[in-house]
Amino acid sequence: MIGACLIGLGSAWLPLTPSHEELIAYAGKWAWMKERWSQGNFPAWWVGDFLGGFSGVAMLSYAASLLPYGLVSFFLPEVEAFKVGGLLLLGLGALAARSFGCEFTRCRWTGSLIGLLYFASPQLLMRLGWQEHMTIVTTFPLIPLTFWALLRLSKTGSARDALLLAMAFAATLLCWSKMGATLAVPLAGFALWLFFSQRECRPNLLKGARWAVPAVLLLGVLPLLPLLREFRFMTVFELGPFTGWQAMYSAKSAVSWLDRGGVFLQNLPPMLNVDRGGYYLGFLPLLAVVGVIAMTWKNRPQTPAGFRVMVALTLLVFWLSFGLRSVIQGHFELMSGAFQLPDWSISIPWFALIAPGVFLWWAIDPSRWKAAIFSVLVFAYYLIPGFVWIEKIPLFANLRAPDSFWILNGPFLWAVAGGIAIGFCIKQVRMRWIRVSASAAVCVLVLWDASGSARGFFANGLPNALFRDFENATEFLREAKVPGRVLPISGRYFYLGIPAHAHRALSTEAAHHNFMLRDTAVLEAAKFHSLTALQTYLTVAGVSHVLIDRNDVGLTPETEAWFSSWMEKPFENPHFTIYENPAALFPAFFSSNATRASNATPENALAAAAIGIVFINDQEAAEVLERPEEVGSINDFQRIEMVHASPGSFEATLDREAGILVLNQAWHPDWAATVNGVPVPIEKAAGAFPAVETNAGKSEVAFTFSPPVWYGISMFGGAAAWILALVAVLALSLRSFRAARRRHNAEGPSEK
Repeated sequence: MIGACLIGLGSAWLPLTPSHEELIAYAGKWAWMKERWSQGNFPAWWVGDFLGGFSGVAMLSYAASLLPYGLVSFFLPEVEAFKVGGLLLLGLGALAARSFGCEFTRCRWTGSLIGLLYFASPQLLMRLGWQEHMTIVTTFPLIPLTFWALLRLSKTGSARDALLLAMAFAATLLCWSKMGATLAVPLAGFALWLFFSQRECRPNLLKGARWAVPAVLLLGVLPLLPLLREFRFMTVFELGPFTGWQAMYSAKSAVSWLDRGGVFLQNLPPMLNVDRGGYYLGFLPLLAVVGVIAMTWKNRPQTPAGFRVMVALTLLVFWLSFGLRSVIQGHFELMSGAFQLPDWSISIPWFALIAPGVFLWWAIDPSRWKAAIFSVLVFAYYLIPGFVWIEKIPLFANLRAPDSFWILNGPFLWAVAGGIAIGFCIKQVRMRWIRVSASAAVCVLVLWDASGSARGFFANGLPNALFRDFENATEFLREAKVPGRVLPISGRYFYLGIPAHAHRALSTEAAHHNFMLRDTAVLEAAKFHSLTALQTYLTVAGVSHVLIDRNDVGLTPETEAWFSSWMEKPFENPHFTIYENPAALFPAFFSSNATRASNATPENALAAAAIGIVFINDQEAAEVLERPEEVGSINDFQRIEMVHASPGSFEATLDREAGILVLNQAWHPDWAATVNGVPVPIEKAAGAFPAVETNAGKSEVAFTFSPPVWYGISMFGGAAAWILALVAVLALSLRSFRAARRRHNAEGPSEK
């Protein structure tokens, strides 16, 4: 059934052009990676083709997630490869969830239903078909696979299952580090439940932990250690409206569990709305869960095994998804906009608010402490913002988006709980033919309920004419004589194909803007202070061309007219306009007029560059220049060609007066330089660029990006650990298979 669904989704989705979402962004970056790999320039410690340059280590946070699509791209073009790869991962996720369900419930039909519910989850379907978050899609099978490995470990305690658990969890960390961090919470909760509820599992879990924990450190943590240092230099979310962004990516109310397609809350303010029903639980599993609680309210021993823990873990990740607000705060924020809801629906948020409390009362075993335990849990759930407290733990310090706890953890845990509940309800029917009919009806209803979340697979993409015009624009950029970067002005992602197809670097991007180095981001923001600041920024940052997406909904005709008033327009078609900046100082520039100042902020640096002065950031300098005297103009700077340029290595030859050579790559503390073979200090000049001072006469200058040695140890050590782990799992599996075969042969004669 799932195979037929995948074929149906693929046959509808594959012929469509890409949308404005993220799939085309990752396809463009993968095309760039393949091209650089063929040239021997990838992987590299320095990436100069995006964001003005940044440490290649930052790509570790998502590069591993692109590997499945990369394998498919050997047989298909990039866009189609990402679509096919995403559908395959969705199917693998369903199979992994089924495997866990069969192992957990010891019932193949219930396990199959769990796989179907996970496959039909609104979050999964929308992440792939609508939002196209391909890094998250890669982890679809890893979440259930990690739970399956933990369950297997609790039963066997074997080194093989411990390594499988470590590999699944580490792969989640490497594909999307936030998903790995958030997975740790429900995974730990499940492990604790196994430990305390099933005594026979305790020795196996303790024995397996001795293998799994060190393996996770080697496979998942060791390769990511350089990122901890790099985060100190990235802008992350420092310069944007972070609080509003965080509120948008948070749960709002339990009423969203009922909101199929986001219809119920669609008329509320954006901060209270949930895009297209991202928390919808499905009416069938929800009814079944309510039915199980009602049927076992007075007869707790009838409760199906594992049901309570899965619902409890679902509530846990939902509670953590509320972000800075508590559950009760989220409820009253929703009610503040309730006047926009239909009159008949006003009571629904109140029922949704009370429902978790009812479950908690039912879930606690009867004892004299039941009321006290219930009071503590209710107080914590409704009044304490869990995300605020968990962010204080180092592992979760950089999560930023609270709904990361829910994105895949919630759908998987709920699929297990819903599958168990539906299976329990059907088993209450005595007549077999009714059970069979009900099972078939359940499958049909689950898929029908999911159809609203699968609309993205059938929606028309961007027009074909746009891609033809973009191809013409990239051809112009590839052939243009003025060297330099491209500044894209577009809210869509197709321009990320420029580095691969036009062989030009981008000065900025929307997809991973948080990776931009802090000084570069501040300098970029300062360009909007005035027309002079923008002109100066384009010149010193080496921006030779501005690409304007003429049909972007956020672009006004006035914006394009404004650029036309002061820039040359050598290219235009119905979808794109390209403006040219012949003054771009790419890839480096020289100035004989430099001044050290303790207030060499990006804003001041742009003002100084406009009049021909290079500010050198020097916190110990006594001089503070607020308004430098006008001594010249930016035209006094001289563009310098490189005699050699490769990622992280630039060489130039100068023969002129004393001055300063500025490389317009982003400044990073790991840049090093030599002048005539002698190491010299690297300066931070013109706001955000590495530079060196040179003496009069001939000078051979070399810039090299040299990260700490332990970066290489971490990455290559992690790669070696993965190779050893794979070999060990194969060897242990082979040994287990041979042992089982020997037992079978030994038992054969006696059975006859």
